[in-house]
Amino acid sequence: MSMKVYNAFRIKKPEGLWALLWKIQAKAEDNIRESFRQHYWELVSRMDTESEEYLKYKAQVSRDTKEVALRMSLACTTVRNGYKANSAQPYRDTYSLDVAVAVYPYRGQVYIRTFVEPCSVVGKVLGFVREMPEVEDYHYQNQTDPPEEVPPKEWAKRRRVWDGITKDPGGVGRHVTLEVLNPSNFYRMDPAMQVRTEWGLNPPKLPLREEIWAGDLRKLASLKGVVVLARKHRIHAEGHFTVTKKFEGWVVTHNGQKRQYPSLNRAADFVQFTYLPEATKDMIRHTLGEHPHAKE
Repeated sequence: MSMKVYNAFRIKKPEGLWALLWKIQAKAEDNIRESFRQHYWELVSRMDTESEEYLKYKAQVSRDTKEVALRMSLACTTVRNGYKANSAQPYRDTYSLDVAVAVYPYRGQVYIRTFVEPCSVVGKVLGFVREMPEVEDYHYQNQTDPPEEVPPKEWAKRRRVWDGITKDPGGVGRHVTLEVLNPSNFYRMDPAMQVRTEWGLNPPKLPLREEIWAGDLRKLASLKGVVVLARKHRIHAEGHFTVTKKFEGWVVTHNGQKRQYPSLNRAADFVQFTYLPEATKDMIRHTLGEHPHAKE
């Protein structure tokens, strides 16, 4: 039977278990709140103000509502609905927000495993555990050779430990779980209310969306000289492409051909996909079946 025990650790001094767990929880909660703050800003600053969702939401609020407040309200709805929907689906994504630490007592020693979805908003909040002096790495997989830094005898010992732990019914091992973030305590962990208050007193300056996308495109090795002409609502890279705002939407001029999109996000997404390395394109096609721009 295949065994994959990722992000697993042995506590060096089992008697210090509780102090260690409270330390992990406190640090993880701080990281969660900071991750949410960064994500809210990401959503607000990059929000597609030409999307149907945005326009419908804007029509429902008072005309006196400030733009930052409107976007933040929609961002909060996006996060909460995303987390709720995630619990009912089999795959993991941006809003797989559960964060937990499982504790396994075994033969006088104590082992822990950290659980968080790497691709989620909170994917890095438990990364610090690996560097804590109170623990040592104790991961194990039975379908691969041991890492260079782990002697074969030590690897075999880990196999015996995890085999022993996971003999319990269900193959997960007898354990207790510290749930750092779950649907029950989400509203306590979510800093949205504090962020709203702070931004209400001191509203942040929203960046030009064209400049945000230009910044993303400048990161591509195959693109150079990406500039924004704000007055004309245009993103331009000489010899490559031009994205221009028109009355009916956004037009991408590329290789002498013009493509029209309803929003800047869609137009810039096409350009970004076009200039990605071929290996990355193939990976996207494999994952999604076919990229929405691949045949346009």
